[in-house]
Amino acid sequence: MNNFYKEIFGNALEPIIEPELNKLIITPHVCNNIRKFGAGFAKAVAKKYPEAKKQYLQGTGQPPDNCQFVPVNESVSHPIIIVNMIAQNGVRGPNNPTPIKYEALIKCMVCIREFILPLTGFNSSIHCCKFGSGLAGGD
Repeated sequence: MNNFYKEIFGNALEPIIEPELNKLIITPHVCNNIRKFGAGFAKAVAKKYPEAKKQYLQGTGQPPDNCQFVPVNESVSHPIIIVNMIAQNGVRGPNNPTPIKYEALIKCMVCIREFILPLTGFNSSIHCCKFGSGLAGGD
C-alpha cells in the first residue's frame, strides 16, 4: 500500500478540489460525549454543515471511540463526509483540563481507515485540523 501524506495549510472546511481526480473528501473532527457541539472547530462545522450537528445530537451518549459518518455533499466526483469522532470525555474545565482521549482518537482513526479502504473508484483525501489541540486540551 502506498502511504502518502501531504500537509497543506488552509481551511479544512474549504477543500482544495483537484478536478481531474475522483476524490472522496473526509473531514474528521473531535467531538465530546456530552451533547456540546457549539465551540471550536465543531462550531464552524455546524455552521457550514448543520446535518453533522444534527446527527451528532441524535447519536450522543455514546462512549468515546465511536465515529459518525455524515455525508454532507453528495457530488458524484467529490463527495464530502464529515466524521464526528467521539474522542473527548466531557469538556475542558478546571476539573477536566485535558478531555481529549488519545486511545479513543486512535480507535476513531482506525475506523476511518477501515471505512476508506474498501472504496473503489475514488482517491481519498482527509481534510482536518490538528485533533484535540484546541478546546480538548491536547497537544
